[in-house]
Amino acid sequence: MSEHASAWLDAYIDGELQPDRMEWVAEHLDVCAACSADRVAPRLARKLAMLFWRVMVKGLDYVEDGPARYDAKVLETKQRALRRLAKELGQELVPVAQGA
Repeated sequence: MSEHASAWLDAYIDGELQPDRMEWVAEHLDVCAACSADRVAPRLARKLAMLFWRVMVKGLDYVEDGPARYDAKVLETKQRALRRLAKELGQELVPVAQGA
């Protein structure tokens, strides 16, 4: 496999990737020691430490965002990628009015 998952790891750990990309990264991490051990473990450990600190030290409640929040983050990620691509291609995005 010529492509490594390093560019996708943060979004993978946060669960922000599209299902097909999540699956690709998961499969890649199973076979690529460079991507799995060296990169995922420290990021995941940091994310867990931050969550622990917020809940145990600061006394904040853990709130599961649920599927609606996940769907909103996926949509936001798609829109950001589309805006970036349009800018790169010298194009302008024009929103379509929702059906009446």
